[in-house]
Formats: sequence, C-alpha cells, structure tokens
Amino acid sequence: MCGLTGFWHPEGCPPDEAAATVRRMADTLTHRGPDDARVWVDEAAGLALGHRLREERLYGRRNWQYHLWDVLMWEAWRRHAGEGVR
Repeated sequence: MCGLTGFWHPEGCPPDEAAATVRRMADTLTHRGPDDARVWVDEAAGLALGHRLREERLYGRRNWQYHLWDVLMWEAWRRHAGEGVR
C-alpha cells in the first residue's frame, strides 16, 4: 500500500515552503507507507507532489517534452504484465 499527496498553486510557491508542506502531508500517511517517502517540487508550475512507499520498488519516468512525471508502483506493473497488459 502507498500514499500519494500534493498540491498545485497557480501563482507558484517558494520551493522550500512547498516541500515542507507536502512533507507534512505525507507524514500523515505513514501508516500507508512506512518504508520510504519522497517529495518533488516544480517551482515554475507551482506543483508539489509527495508519496509514502511500502513495497519493494518505485519507478519514476520523466517525459521531457511535456514535463510530466508519472509514478508506477512495481507491484501494479508486475500484476498487469502478468495479465499480458502492456
């Protein structure tokens, strides 16, 4: 089980403040993921994301053309791959 959190502020937010806020939000989800926690902030976009992790692996992939991040949980990928989903 994992926990995701974040926020978007259209006028932007100082990166240190955004990171601290998302970290506090993720800390409330410790029961969802005691193994790891990370925070990502895009100051220009006013976007801050965080997660709590409980499992064996996390895979992050960046689409440089559109500046998008997606996070895939390893066990979800493994399940779908086992079902033949690509």
